[in-house]
Amino acid sequence: MVNWIIDTCQPFTVTETPKFKVMIRSVGYTGKIVKGDVITDQVTQRLIISERDLLSLLERTCTTVAISFDGWISTNNLSMFAINSR
Repeated sequence: MVNWIIDTCQPFTVTETPKFKVMIRSVGYTGKIVKGDVITDQVTQRLIISERDLLSLLERTCTTVAISFDGWISTNNLSMFAINSR
């Protein structure tokens, strides 16, 4: 579910909406539907792991890091920041 929320740029609270609950229940799911705060925690944990892995990779492989700024906005209105390394 977290992957779907991220891939489709849904708000983390989408799981709390009545229509989402009806959709999930209609396929026979009877378990607990997690709320936005749980989704936030799961995404935060993934971010921490990804940052740790990225820093480890950069320490092992990079000799130069170039930081570039670009001015675009994603479909969910988030500004982007890119780091290029070689």
